Amino acid sequence: MGRGSVADESIYEMAKKFATEEKVDREDLRYFLDKVVDSYNRLRKAAGKSIATAAALAGLFVLMSAGGLTEAELFGVKVSRFALFLVIIPAAIAFMFLRYCALTKSSVIYQIVFYEITERHYPSWYESSLGSLLLTGNTNFGNALHETYFEKGIGWRTVWLTSTLELLFALLGPAAFDVYAYIFLFGAPEIDTVGVTVSAIVSGLLIVLGWLHFLIGPFGNEQKG
Repeated sequence: MGRGSVADESIYEMAKKFATEEKVDREDLRYFLDKVVDSYNRLRKAAGKSIATAAALAGLFVLMSAGGLTEAELFGVKVSRFALFLVIIPAAIAFMFLRYCALTKSSVIYQIVFYEITERHYPSWYESSLGSLLLTGNTNFGNALHETYFEKGIGWRTVWLTSTLELLFALLGPAAFDVYAYIFLFGAPEIDTVGVTVSAIVSGLLIVLGWLHFLIGPFGNEQKG
């Protein structure tokens, strides 16, 4: 992928310029890196929560559509007809997917800055990959995998495989589930077709916007120290 939009290009060039600056106070640099790492990890954690929320909504849809849930309480009011919720849930899943993509795109910008700075000012971190230990949000299982991350052979392959599977699940899972959900909804005679159509259009737009984040974002600049 290319470097993406003009805004992404500016971020990349600014990181380059800052990284090559010779007269940088070491304390200021450490403080700045600490903020970069904290922002990156918070964004990746929030992105993980978005996908987890989408998965929970998918489970709720399956439960409702299969008749496994006959009554629920919403804001103190008991609800037994779930048609409206069944129409809304796929769109909510698509929204959480878009949120995941936006948060992930922002986190990659911080990752670019981190690696540019460590490559210039902390070369031993960069060359040994020890700096990656600070980026605990690299995968949702990042903390659990830290013990294997620095082992040769299978440890590295485990992290790469886990990261790839997580990304594929996050990129394809919500769209695949929404296809299933709308096939069910359009085939349910008791659910209004107009509402389902509007929901499907909204979901489609949100998912496409999410995918565009990956196509035109700074992901091509993502590096591994």
